Amino acid sequence: MSEVLIVLVSGASGSDKLIMPSPPLKSSPPLNALERQVLALLAEGHTAKSIATALDMSVHAVNERLREARRKTGAASSRELARRLAAQKNWDKQVGVPGDDPPDADLVSPGAAMVARRRSRSLVIMLVTVAAFALAVVGVQNASAPTATPTRATSAPAVPGDGVSRGAAPLNPYLSRFAAEARNSDWAAPAELRALALFTLVDGVRSVEVNCAATLCRVEGAVQLGAMKRAMAGVQGDMLRSRLAGAGLEVAAADFRVVPDAAEAGGFTAFLRRTD
Repeated sequence: MSEVLIVLVSGASGSDKLIMPSPPLKSSPPLNALERQVLALLAEGHTAKSIATALDMSVHAVNERLREARRKTGAASSRELARRLAAQKNWDKQVGVPGDDPPDADLVSPGAAMVARRRSRSLVIMLVTVAAFALAVVGVQNASAPTATPTRATSAPAVPGDGVSRGAAPLNPYLSRFAAEARNSDWAAPAELRALALFTLVDGVRSVEVNCAATLCRVEGAVQLGAMKRAMAGVQGDMLRSRLAGAGLEVAAADFRVVPDAAEAGGFTAFLRRTD
């Protein structure tokens, strides 16, 4: 038979009060270590989702542990069981205590901030991975591309109405302005990665180098043998313009250089203007 402790307390008015503590805790069957860990996190304010994230489990597995703990202890509420367990965490024995809250269905989310932080870290990792992939593609192209030493370069003819100026003279204002600008690293570094990834996707472009200052980016590209027409169409095309606009950039001027003696091998210089 279990013992019941009754405490008699005398008040200031001389009247006595009876105080009966919570009923003694059951000790069988004992909760295992995982059930105790889940209940401890629940007592700290976590939800089933945040507990699953913290313990690398599924939400279903967490709810199974809670249901098993309630079954062992006869508790009607996982939260009440968790509170009782936390209040008696210094007791050196296996604990199982029933409660009187309604059974848990879906636990609400004081732990949502932790999940959001994990998603934010995942997004940063994904962006770094994409940038590293783009740099790797460019490195492979540079390593595998044949080296050519152009002997005579000529500017490609302008296409009326395409919005892209060509030839050395139209580039001169941007050359001097780019040389005078100080580098804004906060903007330049991500702008270089975005422009590098987009120009690398242009059909016919063999390799790309991008340098940005404060409001301008200079793009130097090499064109594959026999691919000058495709490269010109890609650089002046609507698809690249749309992608650059999404990155806060636009083509301000471009100059294509062809070498007839090398089967139209050549390159281009383009200046991008910051629009954001």
